[in-house]
Amino acid sequence: MKTYWVIVASILVAALALIGAPAHAEERPIDVPLSYIINLCNTGSPTAVGTAEVWQTEAEVKLTVQGLDPLRSGQIYALWLVNPQAGHFLPVGRFQVSAAGSALIDVSMQGSLDPAYSMVLVTVQPDPDPHRGVPSSNYVIAGFFPGSQAVQKQVKYLPDTGQYAQHPPFETTITPDNPPAPASTAQTTPRWLAYAPLLVALLSIAFVTRRTLRKGK
Repeated sequence: MKTYWVIVASILVAALALIGAPAHAEERPIDVPLSYIINLCNTGSPTAVGTAEVWQTEAEVKLTVQGLDPLRSGQIYALWLVNPQAGHFLPVGRFQVSAAGSALIDVSMQGSLDPAYSMVLVTVQPDPDPHRGVPSSNYVIAGFFPGSQAVQKQVKYLPDTGQYAQHPPFETTITPDNPPAPASTAQTTPRWLAYAPLLVALLSIAFVTRRTLRKGK
């Protein structure tokens, strides 16, 4: 019997270790190159560039930029995720650049990102900003998610910031140190249910092992 309980304890330890392991492999980010796009961008240096890494499931955005103009007092750069077809803007974060025009920001949010967001945009905003959830019309650099070429035809809607500002919905406003969590309406399945078949199998093995040990006596 002592051998049996040792086996059962080992099986339970293995099961708990599996339950504690991540349910999914680490998500690969979507790489979005940003640049000064003619007929869309209208502010700053045409040679400014950047790269955004977007984790949709983990709701994280990492941005690196180079060649942006340092701003005067009362202005700040803002990073947005955009649904060009609906005219929705999700504020991600605000930042300043170094004297050389570079910056790195990494923002983590709760929940997950709506896959309808297929564009990354950097604007110049007033600081302080009385309308933090509404982008200005000062577009600096922008980029589209890979495979969203068709969406690029919708850029004609983006300059109408004032129009869309009068017609919500817009996402929640943010502060630099406390970015908002996009609403997530999906119901998540309890994590342990994914391992229920494994637990049943392990308990079956324990039962068979017990019977075998009894017969061997």
